[in-house]
Amino acid sequence: MGKLNILPVSKGDFKQIMKFLFDLKVFPKDELEVAKEVLRDSLILKEKSEYKVLVAKINGDLAGFICYGLASLSKHTYDLYWIAVSKKYQRQNIGTMLIERCEKEIKKSGAKIFLVETSSTKKYEKARNFYEKMGFKKLVEIKNYYKNRDDKIIYIKYFNGGK
Repeated sequence: MGKLNILPVSKGDFKQIMKFLFDLKVFPKDELEVAKEVLRDSLILKEKSEYKVLVAKINGDLAGFICYGLASLSKHTYDLYWIAVSKKYQRQNIGTMLIERCEKEIKKSGAKIFLVETSSTKKYEKARNFYEKMGFKKLVEIKNYYKNRDDKIIYIKYFNGGK
């Protein structure tokens, strides 16, 4: 692996992110539309956006991204909205480095709780295993939340005396 840099998203990253999200063939069309909206919001509103986006680049090539933000009406709870790594760069600890950098940033802002939600379906199994590897604990599973046999699973991680 070449030199890895993690930095704020820029307008030039938008198309690359959308392409690799599509190429992953994990996210349905409606989720890709949400990703598009979140990225646009982050790029247009910059610091005023509720969405913070970091990208991982290896020798200038986009390898992955993470999107997170302060939960609505909270002073110290953050949500992890998106994390994805391009197929080309998977299994190289890029996701781990993105989470670690994100956590460093939110801890500086006084974060005590970090939440992530995901689907219970088979195609999200790798994501669930990754969250658990990163120290998130399963908080709740809401049966049939998205549709029949597709539960919503919420994971939590505490830091800075949050628990």
